Amino acid sequence: MKKKEKILQKNMAMAGLMRWLSKNKIKRTETPFTISDVQSYIRRGNIPIYMGGNRIETQEEKYSKLYTIYEPIEKK
Repeated sequence: MKKKEKILQKNMAMAGLMRWLSKNKIKRTETPFTISDVQSYIRRGNIPIYMGGNRIETQEEKYSKLYTIYEPIEKK
């Protein structure tokens, strides 16, 4: 049986995703997150493994894109 992913944050704009990352994650370089960082995570579809490996899903709205962050599923 497949385990259902837990949603951590739902329907955030890119700037909101950047704020969420700044509040909840730390980069190896310990520098603030930038829009470029967030764009690369969105293109990849996940946050780097060393920061948790959370999956990012994109929802296309009529005039904008919204992003949802999922808790990673533990592998056994």
